[in-house]
Amino acid sequence: MAQEAIDSKQALERFIAMVEAQGGDSSVIKDTSCFKRAPYSMEVLADADGYVTAIDTESCGIVSVMLGAGWETVESTIDFSAGIVLKRKVADKVEKGDVLAVLYASDEALFPAAAKRFMEAYTIRPQNVEKRPLVLARVEKDRIERFG
Repeated sequence: MAQEAIDSKQALERFIAMVEAQGGDSSVIKDTSCFKRAPYSMEVLADADGYVTAIDTESCGIVSVMLGAGWETVESTIDFSAGIVLKRKVADKVEKGDVLAVLYASDEALFPAAAKRFMEAYTIRPQNVEKRPLVLARVEKDRIERFG
C-alpha cells in the first residue's frame, strides 16, 4: 500500500495538503530547487569495512541541532538550509571510505564536532543484521495491524 501511494504520487499530494493546511509554502515541495541551499557541506566517511548494524537516531537528531537545523534553546533560530542526508542505512554493506552521510551547515566550524558525534551514532560490524521492514504496523483508532 505504501509503495502504491508513493508510485501514484498520492503520498506527495497528501503531504502537500498537510503543509498547506498548516500555513506552509508548498511551492518548495513542488519544486525542491526553491529550498535554500547550505553554503557548506561535508561528507562523513565509513571508518571500517562491514555492515551498518545500528544507527542511534537520537544522536543523528542532536547532530542536526549542532548543525543549526533545530533549537538548542527556546531563543535559538533554525537554519533551514542545515541538516543531514543519510546515504547508508541499517543492513547496508559499506567499505572504508564510503559516504555514510552528507552534513550541511552555514558555518564550516560546526563540522568537526558534528561529524564526530555522527560517527558515534553509526555502528559498523563485520556481520550483517536482518533487514527490518520499513513499515512495521498500521495503527488505527480501534486496532493495530502488524506486518511481518
